[in-house]
Amino acid sequence: MIIDFTATNFRSIKEPQTFSMYVEKVGNTLTENVAFPTNPKDIANNNIGVLKIAGIYGANASGKSNLFKALRALCYIVTDAGDLKDGELIDYYEPFLLSANTKHSPVKFEIEFFTHTSQRFIYSVAFSSHHIVQESLFLFTSSSKSKLFDRKEHDTWKDISFGNAYKGGKKQFALFSNNSYLSKAGNSADSPQIIREVYNYLRRGLLFISANDIPEAKNFIKHHQIIDQVALMIKNVDTGIEKIEFEDVEIDDKDDKYEFVKSLPEKVRKKFLEDQKTKIVFSHKTEEGALEKFSIDLESDGSRAMFNLFPAMIFVFNIGGVLVFDEIEKNLHPHIVELMIKLFNDPQVNTKNAQLLFTSHNVQLMSSDFLRRDQIWFIEKKNGASEFTCLTSFDKDTVRANSPFGSWYSEGRFGAIPVINYLKIAQELNKSILRDNNDA
Repeated sequence: MIIDFTATNFRSIKEPQTFSMYVEKVGNTLTENVAFPTNPKDIANNNIGVLKIAGIYGANASGKSNLFKALRALCYIVTDAGDLKDGELIDYYEPFLLSANTKHSPVKFEIEFFTHTSQRFIYSVAFSSHHIVQESLFLFTSSSKSKLFDRKEHDTWKDISFGNAYKGGKKQFALFSNNSYLSKAGNSADSPQIIREVYNYLRRGLLFISANDIPEAKNFIKHHQIIDQVALMIKNVDTGIEKIEFEDVEIDDKDDKYEFVKSLPEKVRKKFLEDQKTKIVFSHKTEEGALEKFSIDLESDGSRAMFNLFPAMIFVFNIGGVLVFDEIEKNLHPHIVELMIKLFNDPQVNTKNAQLLFTSHNVQLMSSDFLRRDQIWFIEKKNGASEFTCLTSFDKDTVRANSPFGSWYSEGRFGAIPVINYLKIAQELNKSILRDNNDA
């Protein structure tokens, strides 16, 4: 579970901005929305409460998506930077460009989290266009925060220091200055289990979804239980779909309609043809009570969206991961989004403490019926830089646990809404229309 994430000098984020899922005080409001992922025997971490859900609101271009892009960039540094060749550019080096002090400075990330074994870590990394300039990993133990490794600017792979918490396995791994240590050590069978645990959590534990980047349900076809659960959910949200099946299709790659695939790279060609071997079929009940099969292209956009999104949600439930969802309401009815939020907050369903992070413009979701104050965040720009604010930062005597968060947000009480100068827009449009009419 993610406890805190801090980004500095990344895209629209200039100064350090911390997004936190940590629960300082559980209280007596929606206590089921808080998880306690620690081992009961772990005295140091025993009372750490972590939220299962957080919703992020803000105007268009405020930087909401940049928060999630920063998380994705962190995962890239951990999982993919180890593949870079000497001197290659580090992807995701995108500093804040509106200041001379930052446009050539390092991007910095820090994340505090629990892995699936309930161990608590802090990983930090800073990088420029071609170099990792700082990297460290610490473990919280029963007595203190213990160093696993620490890499400072200009350290070679031989200079990285290690702490007492780094036990067993190989320590030194040859790497270039643009490779993160964790990407090299975590992907090696020679490293200790604790390093591979952190690496695998950041490699597989976070699943990113955006309005234009939705995973296909076919990716989960081998997980028959997931598909069965998806079918059950879709059947019970009034879509008219009674059954979902995958049917095998005979593919003849010599067929003229597959002629174009011959020019594709071998790996891409095989993947394409493999995908064509499976057909998704949706069964609807006829007036006579029989089942009529429909292809996916005959289903509504909403049904297709649910079919592709629900497997990702269930997969995250199964592994105790994090679903990072940008523009959650896209193609989904607000009641379906509310269903997802309720499922993540339900301890009887979300038994492995999976998390949902989402951005949205839908104020109906900003309801005290199923979101606590500490589960609602706002992002707005000041002088071109994004700033993060949690609803808990507002006076608790005014903004109470049962306040109408959505209505007050729409009224502008919390900021983070677009400032629209209607008069100026109307005047400029009027001038343009008159000018065009005179020219005509």
